[in-house]
Amino acid sequence: MPGFEGISISRGDPASAKPTIGFAKFSAPAEAMGALNCLNGHVFDEEMQPARPLVVEMARRDLDNVRGSSSAPRRAPDQQLTSRLVPLGAPAGYGYGMQPQGYGQPPPAYHGAYPREYGGGGGGGAPIDMRKRSRYDNGENNQDTICIRQIPFGASEDVVRALVESTAGYRGMKLISNASNAATLICFVLFQDSEAAHAAIPMLNGTELIGASGQTMAISTEMARRSLQLEDTRG
Repeated sequence: MPGFEGISISRGDPASAKPTIGFAKFSAPAEAMGALNCLNGHVFDEEMQPARPLVVEMARRDLDNVRGSSSAPRRAPDQQLTSRLVPLGAPAGYGYGMQPQGYGQPPPAYHGAYPREYGGGGGGGAPIDMRKRSRYDNGENNQDTICIRQIPFGASEDVVRALVESTAGYRGMKLISNASNAATLICFVLFQDSEAAHAAIPMLNGTELIGASGQTMAISTEMARRSLQLEDTRG
């Protein structure tokens, strides 16, 4: 992002509901505010439940120089940002002792959607669609992508690819870790059209795959909420 200089992250603890907090430094207040408008409410993985949109606010203290130079000048507080990952719909102030300044939870317009970036630094200007920045999807639901769950951890990517390549209309796939269940993987499979994607669901559903420990799991298939970008596939 324009003006970004560095970031410091304090990792949370899921067991105690302590959120992960990041402090980002920018070169000017206007650039920090522009980043706030851009990032607030962003959801990295819409397939993960519950959804965890970013909550972003101006930090109350300056971030120490993250590049290791103790001689760098300290900046005004409005040049810093803090961001927290919180469950969608959490009450204001979830996970921290003091309610953020106006950002107890993301604005309702951001729930289940992508944030919009505004020009002018202070929040004015025409919105720019941020959907292209998502990790694996293009923000559209063309009903051409399926989501395969319950893939056992350690299952060979070649085996998964061979399985999905056998279906008609296959275009590409992306195999990712499951943030909510480390014992399983998730695979998004892109097809030529909606008809091919829907036909693949019953064909693949229930197929048994073997994981690293030798256990066998039956996969489950469903229509993905977003279309997989072809340039992100590995198939």
